[in-house]
Formats: sequence, structure tokens, C-alpha cells
Amino acid sequence: MTPWISFRRVVIAMLTAAALLRFGAAARSGVAMTGGDFYQTLPGGYVERVNPTLWNSADLAGSAAFHKDYYLYGPIQYLTLYPIAYLNSYAEIAKLLLALYSVLIFTTVVVLWRTMVAAEAGRDAGVGPAVCAVLLFAPLIVCYVQREFEIVAFLIWTLGAYAIVTGRNAAGGAAIGYVTWFKLLPVGFLPYFVLRRWWRAIAGFIVASVAVLGLAHAVFGLDSFLMLSRSRVITVESSAAHIVGAQFRPLIGSRATFYFDPRKSPGFLGRGFCADWNETNETIVSVRWALCDLNLRHAWLPSRELFWSITIAIGALFVTAFVRHERRLATHLEAKWRSIWELSLVSMATVVLVRAHFYYLIVLLFPLVALLYRYLLYRPHWTRVAALAFSYVALSAFVVPLSVTSMAIGRDAWHVYMHYNVYFYGELTLFALVLAEYWL
Repeated sequence: MTPWISFRRVVIAMLTAAALLRFGAAARSGVAMTGGDFYQTLPGGYVERVNPTLWNSADLAGSAAFHKDYYLYGPIQYLTLYPIAYLNSYAEIAKLLLALYSVLIFTTVVVLWRTMVAAEAGRDAGVGPAVCAVLLFAPLIVCYVQREFEIVAFLIWTLGAYAIVTGRNAAGGAAIGYVTWFKLLPVGFLPYFVLRRWWRAIAGFIVASVAVLGLAHAVFGLDSFLMLSRSRVITVESSAAHIVGAQFRPLIGSRATFYFDPRKSPGFLGRGFCADWNETNETIVSVRWALCDLNLRHAWLPSRELFWSITIAIGALFVTAFVRHERRLATHLEAKWRSIWELSLVSMATVVLVRAHFYYLIVLLFPLVALLYRYLLYRPHWTRVAALAFSYVALSAFVVPLSVTSMAIGRDAWHVYMHYNVYFYGELTLFALVLAEYWL
């Protein structure tokens, strides 16, 4: 054993211990911190007939969906977690999910590790780095303490990626098809499957989608899901047309302008490319959102043009590299890494470009862990390792607990993080690193 390997193992062991302690602290705080977007989707209309006690539970009275017969997210959340309807309060649900999600998170760690080391004969990389990367990642911790369904969805997506990387495209397509019916974001993988001519993955995607929608219609009625219904409109913002259109209409709108209306918000609001943008919102972390924030502070900065320049550049680099890969013969190992980078880029594009809450960034664990193991297995130039470390820290809100960071700098660390759009630079760096590996 060389001194380098011994040193690396000691460092990984120390970081693993720190990650486990950090996750343990999150689990402890999660006992009290139970609110979040998941809470706002409960109980779900079916609970009224399944369990009236939960339907009338006092600790659900603050939910946006309390005593509502419609569903705010897609059907797989309610199908997958159907048994929680038999619990009698949100406190019981939160307690169960805190324990269950810890198991799912460690399962995700193992699946990520197995994906990255598949077919790597003769190269050594244990599960420790994956444990560190996952358990220290702030978006995952937020998902965990808030009991967000993204914990389940990301595990299923990761299983789908593992299936694709190991040559089981039908199963991979089915897993990704299943996850699509949560917030619709993975639908972007369908054209990717067509591009790769992965007909079994397409078939799996379609079969899983038909099964989900058929079962959801039988159990809940599809018209009760606001994101799927064209006729069920509670407010304009809840309509299916708005949910989809609000994401894309600004992209082809006029150049961004900003105005102040104290009746609507204590901060500036956006129009045109920055429609729906709000200066006071400190939860959204997409590329578009960051560019709008920068545009407000620097009037000369063309946010719309920059967004399209970034998007077109990423797309052009992806397509060019894709054509190169299509034209050359690849070994089994090269094909594996190609699939990993393509899955990474598609998932990143569908999540971070237009609109994403901070906890959505849990999906970035796939490319982050992929780069980590790529570097551990193949030892690139130190500058790439440094860039990966920067991206991870920037995407993880400085890694250490925000309360500690706030005490150290004497300011609200989360406000600093959002005010300076730190996540934006982490996202761009991650795109650059994944594209660099994809071009090899």
C-alpha cells in the first residue's frame, strides 16, 4: 500500500465519520422540523373515505391541501405512499418517514456507488466517498428533514440509471417513466431515449406511464390532479396550462424589466424574461432565476441573451460530443461512462435551467458522485478536483450547517448564499466538468 493510498483512506474515513455525524444531527433536528412542500400536499382527497381521523387531524390544518379533494403533485407520490393514509396524524406520518427515508438514503448511496464502479476491474474505490458526498449534501438534508418525496423519487431514478448503465434499458426506462409522474421533469429523458434509439427504454417508459396513469385514474381519478387536468382549475396558478406555460413563456418573452409594487412584494418584481421572478424569494436556485437577480443589480447585463447563450452552448457541446460518440466504436467501459455523462446532462438540464427549488438539487448528486468516482479511479489534473470541490460546496450551501456559518461570518449565511447567487456558479461549474468528461 503506497503512502498516497494510505493517506487517502484516512481522509475518506474521517470525512465519512463527519458525514455520519452531520446526518445524525439532521435526523435529530428532523424530529421537530416537519414542515415543507410535502406537508402542503397532504392529506389528499382519498383520505376522506379511507381514514376520516387523518382527514380531520388538527396538525394538518395548516396544509394548503387540507380538506381539499384535489392533488397538488402527480400521482406517484400518493400511490407510493398510499399506506400513510392509515396513520391518524401528520406527527405519525413524519415519524415514520424520518425512519423510512434514512433507509432509502443509505440505499441510494449504495446504488450510486454500484453504478460508478460497475465494470471497473482492477480499480479500487469503496463506498465511503459516496457516503460522504450524499450525507453532507444540503439539498438532500433539506429533503430529509422536510420529508420531501424527492427522497423516494431520486432513489427510483437512480435505480433506473443503474439499470441503463448496466445494460437493462427496459427496466431503466420503466423506472424513469414512473418517476416522471411526480413533477413531470424527467419527461425530458424520452427524447433522449429516442436519440439513442433505445427502444426498450422507450417501451419501458411508456408501459410504466400507462400503468401509473391507469392505476391513478382507478384509485383517485386523474381529473383530481391539478397538473394533469385541463378542466379542474382552482386558481389560475393551479391550472395545468399555467404550470407548464409559466415555465416556458418567459423564455421567449421580451427582455427583462423590473418594477416595485409594495402591494405585491417588499422587493422588486420581474416582467418579460423575468416574469414571476421576485427579489424576496430565497428558495429558487435555477439559472434563469440567478440571471434575473444579476440583471436587477447590473442593468447592463442582458439576462435573456445570457440564458440563451448558456443553453445553446451546452446544447451545442452536447450534440457535438454525442455525434462523436455515435461515430466511434466504444469499449464496454467507455459506453458505461458515456451513458453516465449523458444521463447527468439531461437530468441537470431538466432541473436547473428554468426553475428549481433548492431541494430539487438533490438530483445533482448523480453527476457529483459520478465525477468524484471518475477522479478517484482515473486521477485527473488537480484543477478538476478543485473545481469539483468548489461546485459541491457552492451547490451545498457551504456544506457546514448554516447556523455555524452564520455565527462565523456574523450574518445570515442563507441570505448571503442567495444574495450572491452562489449556487449559480456551482451549477455552471458542474456543467463544465461533466461536459469536459463527456468530450473525452
